[in-house]
Amino acid sequence: AVSEKGRMLCFPLSEMKGQAGGRGVIVMGLDEREALVAVTVNDARQFTVSGTGRGGRPVTQTIKGAELDKYLLRRARKGLLLPGKIKPGSVR
Repeated sequence: AVSEKGRMLCFPLSEMKGQAGGRGVIVMGLDEREALVAVTVNDARQFTVSGTGRGGRPVTQTIKGAELDKYLLRRARKGLLLPGKIKPGSVR
């Protein structure tokens, strides 16, 4: 999961619980007026975050290996900031 402020959170899919009756589940803790930009399911141990960097230029960052381990936390936590200045748009 990636927030609009550039924070990323990874957690095992087993932590997602199903809710009946249209009730929601908190994927990631967000600050007030912060939005969740993207969520993806991936077991390849590698994520690519695309967005805009300084000056509005397109930026793509790949997070994998030991660097990815920093973002592995429990569901509903705030996550950690991505390296560099990036305004995320998608995650794969």
